Amino acid sequence: MAIKATIKARTPCEIVLECEVDRAGLEAAYEKSVKQLQRHVEMPGFRRGHAPRAMVEERYRSVIQRSTEEDLMVGVVRSVMKQYHFEAVSGVRRADEALYPDSGPLQFVLEFEIAPKVTLKPYTQLPLNTRAVKVSEQDVDQTIKGLLERQATFEPVSQPRPAVYGDWLVVQYTGTVNGVEVMKRDEAWVEVSSNARVPVPGFGEQLAGVQKGETRTISVAAPADYHVKDLAGKTIEFTVHVRELQERRIPKLTDEIAQQILPGCKTIQDLRTAVLKNHEQYREEEERQRLRVLAREALVRLHPLPLPPSIVNARVRRLMESEIRTRLQRGATEPQVKDAMKEIEQQARAQAEHDLRAEYVLNAIAAEQKLDVTEDELSAHLASYARSFRRDVRWVRAMFEREGQLERIREMVLQEKALDFVLRNAVVTEK
Repeated sequence: MAIKATIKARTPCEIVLECEVDRAGLEAAYEKSVKQLQRHVEMPGFRRGHAPRAMVEERYRSVIQRSTEEDLMVGVVRSVMKQYHFEAVSGVRRADEALYPDSGPLQFVLEFEIAPKVTLKPYTQLPLNTRAVKVSEQDVDQTIKGLLERQATFEPVSQPRPAVYGDWLVVQYTGTVNGVEVMKRDEAWVEVSSNARVPVPGFGEQLAGVQKGETRTISVAAPADYHVKDLAGKTIEFTVHVRELQERRIPKLTDEIAQQILPGCKTIQDLRTAVLKNHEQYREEEERQRLRVLAREALVRLHPLPLPPSIVNARVRRLMESEIRTRLQRGATEPQVKDAMKEIEQQARAQAEHDLRAEYVLNAIAAEQKLDVTEDELSAHLASYARSFRRDVRWVRAMFEREGQLERIREMVLQEKALDFVLRNAVVTEK
């Protein structure tokens, strides 16, 4: 069989394959397709596999021709992939509409995308700068202050006074729009604060200065993205009666309070030592993660790889969907998201291209260093998902297997091992 295949690269990752199969090869492939179909087809009056060839051809000619073409195309693509070490990342598409020829050779044009060929640049001895981990006494003081605030209690004010920011009120309120009651509560806890969003943003801060027993009338404009859509953008008139005024009392730091804040600490100094150690561990881990990001960025800069468009576009779509969902959950309106769509798409494309280049490079490093993922390493990674899902590791593994994602998880672990190798061999300078 004589097959001519001409490879034309539209881009480094997009291949156009122009093929021609001579008549003899085409007829041999056609004959094979006829025999395959004849063995399995059922026709009235004949047992399976015993229908006359002429009848099978007459009835199924178009099926046989299509099968012949597909078999030839698969064979050509496999041969080209093997010969040129291509890794297809998309399905093969026929780019022409040529009909099965009555005479002469079969000609067809195929298109498919391939993974970029990674020629690794020197990736050991990468110069990376790390920052010294420093925790000051002020850092410890600030953390302990926050821990003490969590121990705060709220108690009725001892002497009559106006409410100030940070106080909490127990109030009865009624809200109306154009004289129509839209909301009412008999006993609501409200913080006197500009950050308070219940019942409506701006409600709490207008109660600064009230006293216990006072009744105050305030007007609050509900935001355009208010969760009660019928009230969004409308001005609500509130009549508020203050039943209780409670102040926040932060305890003084003592050995007893230190024990309550962190069991195991017997003294204030024990608490300070524990807070200092936690700070240092957190910042050390933060710095390790920053170095990983820097190393990935350095590898991407060293390897400005071309990328398969379909893979990039699929990744961009997933990132955009995730970002849109996040913005909506955080309170953005659909018009706001629509206005930001160009920015969202640009950011998603930049991230998708960066991440894909990093993945291709790390996979190549893993292959060159003959790295592999053991079952223990995979299980340890799955255990982190299990903790997040509050499920058993076996359940998590079964879920990923059902969704066809287990190999993707294995690949992610392999890439992390490749990055670990790069970091172990980097030249890290502390600044």
